Amino acid sequence: MQKVSVKLKKKVDYSYDIYIGNKILGDWLLDYFKQNSFSIIGIITDSNVDKIYKEKITSLFPKNSRWFTFSAGEENKNINTLLQLSSSLQKENFDRKSLLVALGGGVTGDITGFLASIYMRGISFIQIPTSLLAMVDSSIGGKTGIDTEFGKNLLGTFSQPEAVVIDTEFLKTLPEIEIKNGMAEIIKHGLIFDKDYLLNLKDTDYEKIVKRSCEIKSYVVSKDEKENGLRQILNFGHTIGHGLEKLFDFSLPHGICVALGMLIESRISMERKILSIEDYNQIENILKNYGYLNYLEKIKGLDIEKLFSIMLSDKKNLKGKVRIVLLKKIGRVYNEGNIYSFPVDINEFIKVFQTLNIL
Repeated sequence: MQKVSVKLKKKVDYSYDIYIGNKILGDWLLDYFKQNSFSIIGIITDSNVDKIYKEKITSLFPKNSRWFTFSAGEENKNINTLLQLSSSLQKENFDRKSLLVALGGGVTGDITGFLASIYMRGISFIQIPTSLLAMVDSSIGGKTGIDTEFGKNLLGTFSQPEAVVIDTEFLKTLPEIEIKNGMAEIIKHGLIFDKDYLLNLKDTDYEKIVKRSCEIKSYVVSKDEKENGLRQILNFGHTIGHGLEKLFDFSLPHGICVALGMLIESRISMERKILSIEDYNQIENILKNYGYLNYLEKIKGLDIEKLFSIMLSDKKNLKGKVRIVLLKKIGRVYNEGNIYSFPVDINEFIKVFQTLNIL
C-alpha cells in the first residue's frame, strides 16, 4: 500500500470588527473603500428595503457597484433565490476579487453570506443589518444558509464576514412588530447570559442595547465558532421557535416564535426541577409584559405530532432526538460539561403544552 499525505495544517484568523452607531454608514463606507479595492461590488437586499433605501444607499457606494433585489419574506430564503442571485452575479462578471454586501434583515444576511461562501468557492462579504433582529443576532457569528422543504437553514455554511456595520438609524423605519421581533433575541441574551442586562432593558437606548447583545454573542462565538459546545446556548427557544415558524408557514415572525419557544423551554426546565418556580414566573411575566404571550392564542390547538415531526428535522438534533436548551436560572443555562442541549420526547412536550393551555 502506498500513501501520500496532504498537509493542510495552518492557522487562520477570521476575526472581524462590529461597528455600532447612529448615522455612521456613509463615513464608514467612505473609509472602507479608500482602504480596500474590489473588482465589483454587489449590494443584495430584499424588496422591502429596496423601496425605502435604494436611492439613498446606492449614492454611498463606488461606481463599480451593482444592486440586486429579491422578493422579501422567509418563504423566499430558498435554493431558487440563491440560484437566481448567483446567475445575476455571473451575468455581471463577478469574480474572486468581488465583494458582496448584505443590506437587510436576517433573510438577506443568511442568503448573501451563503452565496458569498460558495460563489467561485468563496468571496468576501460584509453585513449591514437593517432590522433589530439582524443587528443583535443573525449578522454576527458567520452562520449562513437557506431553508428547504424540511426546515430552516438546513443548507448552509459557517462563513465569517469582513465586517458588520450597525447603523441604528435604520431602526427609525421599522414597524413595531419588527422591534418586537428583535427584542425577543435581546431577551434571550439576558436569559442565557446576563440577568442584569435583561432587567434593565426598559432603557430604550438602542445603541447601548445593541452593543451589549453584540458583546454577548461575539464572546460565545469566539469561544465556539462551529457550535460544538458553548454556542449551543444561543439556540435557547429556537428548536421550538423554528418548528412553529415552519408549522404556521412563516405567518408568525421569527422573534415571536422564539419568544414562545423560550416560554416552553423555560417551563420544561421548571418541570424537570432545574429552574426554580420563582425564576419561571419571572420569565413568564417578562414575556407577558412585552406582549409575547398574546400570541399563544394564535398557536392554540396546533398539531403537536406535526410540530414534533418538523422539530425532528432540526439541524441541532443528534441521534434522531429533538434537543433543547434548558435554563438553570435567569442569566445561566444548564449544562453537563460541554453539553448544553438535551433530548425531549413528545410526551413531555404534550404535558407542557397542555399545562400552558395550548393543546
